Amino acid sequence: MLRTSQRQWLAFLQAEKKFQAGPWSRQQGTLGGVSSSLADVDILKSRTLTLRNYAGGGNPN
Repeated sequence: MLRTSQRQWLAFLQAEKKFQAGPWSRQQGTLGGVSSSLADVDILKSRTLTLRNYAGGGNPN
């Protein structure tokens, strides 16, 4: 079940990255890449905390 969930989450992550790289991303200027990277970090942090919570390793917040 976890493997299926993780595969689906990875598909979501790939789709999110494609969305972030859409044509509007060029309008963000020189900080667009930084903004996109920060969004990636937030998504990965959220997933890590969720998985850690499932494993009983801490608070998801």
